[in-house]
Amino acid sequence: MKIDSIKIKTLDTRFTSKPTRITEIKTRSGTIETPTRAATMFEYNAKASVPTNILIGNPITFKYSSVGHTLLKNLLSDNKPFSVMYNAQQNANDRTQHSLLNFTLFQPTMTATEDDAGGKIPSAMEDLRNNHSELDKFLDLIIALQESLNFDIITIPYLDLPFSTLESEYKKRTKYIRSIGKEPFFVVHLKHNPQDFEKIMKLLTDELQVQLIGLNFQKFQYAALNYRELSKYYAKDVLFFTIQTTRIDSQFNEFSTPHYMPFLSNDIFSIASPPTFDPEKTNKKLEIDSIGGDKIKPKKLEVTYEEKLLKLRIFNKKELNLQQIISPMKNYSDLLNDVENPTDNRLINMLNNFMDKGFSKEEENERFSNLKSFTVIHELKTSVSEFAKFREYIKQSDTTSYVSEHPLLNKALTTMK
Repeated sequence: MKIDSIKIKTLDTRFTSKPTRITEIKTRSGTIETPTRAATMFEYNAKASVPTNILIGNPITFKYSSVGHTLLKNLLSDNKPFSVMYNAQQNANDRTQHSLLNFTLFQPTMTATEDDAGGKIPSAMEDLRNNHSELDKFLDLIIALQESLNFDIITIPYLDLPFSTLESEYKKRTKYIRSIGKEPFFVVHLKHNPQDFEKIMKLLTDELQVQLIGLNFQKFQYAALNYRELSKYYAKDVLFFTIQTTRIDSQFNEFSTPHYMPFLSNDIFSIASPPTFDPEKTNKKLEIDSIGGDKIKPKKLEVTYEEKLLKLRIFNKKELNLQQIISPMKNYSDLLNDVENPTDNRLINMLNNFMDKGFSKEEENERFSNLKSFTVIHELKTSVSEFAKFREYIKQSDTTSYVSEHPLLNKALTTMK
């Protein structure tokens, strides 16, 4: 959907150490206010696994596909990968057609992997960094792919390149994207060294007049200077979208990371999707491609049904953290109200009986899958609802009260000075 305008609607500077804001995004079909949370395809896939009809209803959707070494080489040498990627994105677009804004990122992998024999498979970014003609071809292709899908927002991924190369590419790609009536969305990593990060921000905002900037998440303690640089833009009409945000910050009692991000000059947030296999069952942590990249067969470990249940968490609106769904004090009817399905018998039965025993392994797996999917959707919907509540405090210039009502948030912000 084409963006008509991006404007700051409200600034609250009373919480002086961390000003907050509401940014208004106007599109042809409606208006969006931030801060808010984008839905991801992981959450859409979870919705399909919940045994009832729960609407996601997010006005913003973010789709992330990693491009590994193998996929990159195939994409640059064969027509078929482009076609496969086009069809996959078209299918995803059909599922998210009600969103006002859709962002799609094709991100070259950053970490080398190993093949079955223990040999090194280079990251796609390493390939692109070492071969400028491949870099040029790759960017041409992903722009062409998004153009052929009629995207109004054309995403350029994070590129681990020297600033001089980035500057040249950003100028070249911005000129072309605007020549076809689209808007660029550049993804910048918060792990950039501070000097380059400052130059990139000035290039994008001052010289190229870009209003959409993606930020690849990094924890505050590893990017304090870059977050300080972002704070200079809190009063400017520039939209910051933090992607691949960690779900939980264990430093603050499992606090929901997106809920302190608005205080770091950010507007929209999407959660990093977990690997395509269950991390509880593997001894390797890998970045797995969603469209046929480099994969290594994981070594599976036996995990009991009860052990898996201990991993499931739901969003707690009072504490703004993620808490275990297993709790003797849990009122499961509240969870149904949160997802706007208070009388659905299938959900009532699932929540009241998920600890029951005597099921086959196959039945246990299905029950766990359904419950896990429910927790994903519950977290998304309650988090989005909490952001709406937070925006009301900003409109009243009362962010200070909101922080005081949430001790874990206050604790987190106290460490981020």
